[in-house]
Amino acid sequence: MHSSSRRNFLHCAAGLSAAACVPGASFAAKSRTAAAHPARFWHSFGEMTACDLCPHLCIIDDRKIGLCRTRQNVNGQLVTIAYANPCTIN
Repeated sequence: MHSSSRRNFLHCAAGLSAAACVPGASFAAKSRTAAAHPARFWHSFGEMTACDLCPHLCIIDDRKIGLCRTRQNVNGQLVTIAYANPCTIN
């Protein structure tokens, strides 16, 4: 098994995603459009959508991404671009 020091991990994580620095971990990179999944907890008004998921309550314009960078407005519909992606590694 490959061991990694904290210094090596932090150096690697600064230039890459942290998952790429974990020995033995491999995740296929998905494009933002391939991972798009219909979101829940939002409402729309015109071309803009309001995300109701967290306390930020983002107002997201068409083709823009919210503050958390996990939700995007696509033609007046809010989609999650983080669906089925790992959010943490223990």
